Amino acid sequence: MGIWLGESLAGVVTYDYIDWDNRAALIGFWLGKSFEGKGIMTRTCSALVDLAFDDLGLNRVEISCANENTRCRMVPERLGFKHEGVSRQRERIYDHFVDTVRYSMLASEWKNRTV
Repeated sequence: MGIWLGESLAGVVTYDYIDWDNRAALIGFWLGKSFEGKGIMTRTCSALVDLAFDDLGLNRVEISCANENTRCRMVPERLGFKHEGVSRQRERIYDHFVDTVRYSMLASEWKNRTV
């Protein structure tokens, strides 16, 4: 899905996959540099988590980020996702492999979180 601010495409967000058998989804996102630091992606991901749990009936949502991408990692951390671990050289970005950090949120935790 596109994230639009006025006439500008600020970024994209998607369920990279939905595992219906296990009621789980992985959220992926990208945000243009000039739109960073405004809380746009945190609010957008929060809406996708709401949709996953409230409308799709999922039990688990994951977000995976490149280990060095601190801005990306701040999104699940702000939303209260649990850090699950690091997958070594999990993703190829441009010309090299990077470690990724996996975060997760369960429906019961999302419902009971304090905002």
